[in-house]
Amino acid sequence: MKTSEIYGVILAAGESSRLGFPKQLLPFRNQTILGTVVGNVLKSKLKKIVLVLGFKAQEIKKSLNRQIRNKKIKILINRNFKKGKAASVQLALKKIPFNCEAVMFILGDKPRVDGKLINQLLKTFHRKKGLLAFPIYQTQRGNPVIFHRKFFPELLKLKGDYGGQKLIRKYWNSAAELKLKSWDSQFEVNTWEDYLKLLCLEK
Repeated sequence: MKTSEIYGVILAAGESSRLGFPKQLLPFRNQTILGTVVGNVLKSKLKKIVLVLGFKAQEIKKSLNRQIRNKKIKILINRNFKKGKAASVQLALKKIPFNCEAVMFILGDKPRVDGKLINQLLKTFHRKKGLLAFPIYQTQRGNPVIFHRKFFPELLKLKGDYGGQKLIRKYWNSAAELKLKSWDSQFEVNTWEDYLKLLCLEK
């Protein structure tokens, strides 16, 4: 495998405790929120994609239907999803070749992150040659986030629901930033109010 290869990892194992319903299954754009995210990633230039499920995994797999048959996608089931996002990050990294160049982590509850933004971030990472890459609006960091393989050992030591946030703060000066013109792509669904706002944004 070429070391220039970048894997995409979709993190979608959470139990949506604030919502009280699996947000992965909420209807959106004639499918579901997670279905939209997966579709957007499939439209990008990422060639290798890992989808990490956990809570209600079998039900969510059924909702994705044809998308998960795509040869680009490998599905992993995180049995320890209650331990937080770090458990999903580590499960994915253990299944990804360590000699790949980097991993892009994509959140399963941000359906407005489209293939174009993913491609722009890939281009930013390669052009600016940072060890990290992420979109930013004014001073606010967004997602997805790309981590160079040099960070894999540290990512494997994370705990809880913070994912790679601690590493991002620690190595911010090593990051390649993609400037966003607005925050619209970063809308995240955590509550019913968020979901209703998301639907309003689509009108």
